[in-house]
Amino acid sequence: MIATLLLFLATSVARAPQGDGPPVRSDGEGLVALELVAGRDAIRPGETFEIGVHLRMEPGWHVYWENAGDAGLPTTARITAPAGFEVGKLRYPAPERHELEGAIVSYIHHDDLLLVADVRAPADLVPGSKARFAVESRWLVCTDVCFAGSGADDLELDVVAPGRETRPAKAELFAAAHARMPRPWSAIAASASVTRTGDDAAPVHKLRVARARALEFFPSPSETTTLASRTVKVGEAGGTVELAWSFEPRTPADRPETRGVLHVRTAEGDAWYSFDGSEAGPAPEKR
Repeated sequence: MIATLLLFLATSVARAPQGDGPPVRSDGEGLVALELVAGRDAIRPGETFEIGVHLRMEPGWHVYWENAGDAGLPTTARITAPAGFEVGKLRYPAPERHELEGAIVSYIHHDDLLLVADVRAPADLVPGSKARFAVESRWLVCTDVCFAGSGADDLELDVVAPGRETRPAKAELFAAAHARMPRPWSAIAASASVTRTGDDAAPVHKLRVARARALEFFPSPSETTTLASRTVKVGEAGGTVELAWSFEPRTPADRPETRGVLHVRTAEGDAWYSFDGSEAGPAPEKR
């Protein structure tokens, strides 16, 4: 989008804000600390463990979710592992909605962000050896100005015998990320309903959630489908989110990608759920 392009170009000319506070480094690397971490202190042959890409922002600054929204750039990372290891897709904790003047909406993370991937170790790992992992990451870090940044880090883990005990590592960091990871839609299906109207060019989904005190929706990144608008209403009995999509196929085989993350706040607390409009709702209704 035009707003995204303008914001990106601004990073090459932006200057740190002036004021009475401490000086701010005018580069993305100085505002974000990158660290590759693991959920265990050692690994065993054949087991699955978690590895995390930890970005820690300076106070008051933020980076962007996998879908940056109307402005910003997605935070990306690429993990490399020794031969024989299988590294799964990075999982992003749910972001926060950030609105700017002019109805510009973006999806952000501030303070800390941990991207998590499952890693499966090969069964023929040799106890007593070490396994080295590496990450390369890119981000856009913003407050009232933005700076592009990138970084790299590596991590070495000991390999222990299959029967040997391993201990959790960075437990609080991983727990905070897990708490914001989307749950499957089946976990909320008993208290939620979905209806669809419109055709493939402009589908509309209405999500109803009983007992919801607050609702928000974050659309997944897509090259063909954009969330044109979202309308949230919350009352004593619960809430609704109406999602209007815009679909522009690139090939005849393309179908609307109406996916995202629904944030639900109830008396019990906050939770996030993966939504897929092609699966969660009934057939389109006729208007």
